[in-house]
Amino acid sequence: EYGRVGTMGDEPVGLRTAGGVTLGSRVVDVLGEFPDATLVTGDPELELPDYFYVGDDSFMGWLSGIGEDDFVTVLFGGYRCG
Repeated sequence: EYGRVGTMGDEPVGLRTAGGVTLGSRVVDVLGEFPDATLVTGDPELELPDYFYVGDDSFMGWLSGIGEDDFVTVLFGGYRCG
């Protein structure tokens, strides 16, 4: 997990993908590096934000929305439990 759930943070500073996607990157930039990424509208009742995932779901991130100018708030890498 990179970023703080519920807040904007950038620790450790400078962590990013090979193509430059990091916290605060726009959705259009995520899709530029990962054209096969899937965008998903979250569920406010479950407190699940909008998010994207790439491929087998081992790389994903939470988003401020799914519009091109919305941005990445948290990034997750690796396989998750459940």
